[in-house]
Amino acid sequence: MFISLATFLVVRLLKYPKKVFLDKQQETKVTRYVSIIVFFTIVPSLFLSYNLIRSSYFKERVNKFINNELVFTNTQIINKTITDTRDKKEIKVLLLGDPIPETMIEHAKLKLDQYNLKGVNLVVQQGLGQENMDINELKSLLMQDLYKNSEEVLRIQAIQIDSLKRNLELYKGYDKLTTDLLPEMKVLFPSIEKASCSHTYIMHTTQQATDTVMLVYLKSKNTLSGEEQAKLKEWLAARTNMENIKLLIE
Repeated sequence: MFISLATFLVVRLLKYPKKVFLDKQQETKVTRYVSIIVFFTIVPSLFLSYNLIRSSYFKERVNKFINNELVFTNTQIINKTITDTRDKKEIKVLLLGDPIPETMIEHAKLKLDQYNLKGVNLVVQQGLGQENMDINELKSLLMQDLYKNSEEVLRIQAIQIDSLKRNLELYKGYDKLTTDLLPEMKVLFPSIEKASCSHTYIMHTTQQATDTVMLVYLKSKNTLSGEEQAKLKEWLAARTNMENIKLLIE
């Protein structure tokens, strides 16, 4: 429907010439057929859109009700089933943990109206002693929960491994950088005997902000003057494309 509407608006805005029929009877016939096609295209689309919006709104209210009213200490919801049909509107939850008194469940049912869920039936299944509890269903739900948790753990581990790999490549890059810079540094600053570059952070005692810096350790036979240190930092900044450089000279 939205594609058809957009196409219609674009055609109108671009002012495409209207098809002209020499035979007026033929034009009337074509217009009638197009109108019928448009009608039977738009009406179902409107109906479908309405149902999707209504269903989405209903599920949103149900989830809000569950998150606010069905929260219990030492008990968790391991499965929920939402039924939204013309003949049946039902919220079924499966609880695992300490038994919930019937009075608390009835109190939750009384709050359904506050979430615009009037006429919705709330079914709470809990405890392994319930007659209507299917053990196989419980096992299946527990396995699904375990699988979802395992997927989340694997996802987090993959992110951590990827982060560690990036950090490792970063430190390897600084090792290679030191190897590449040392011969050039020796030519430009003959008094330097040893050098090492590393990536580090400087923490502030008065604020939480941190500065990312390249720390360059140098061992020099002679004391480098302030002018030489400034030139060295300028050369390192141009050579490494880093502005924040700290020198540690021994």
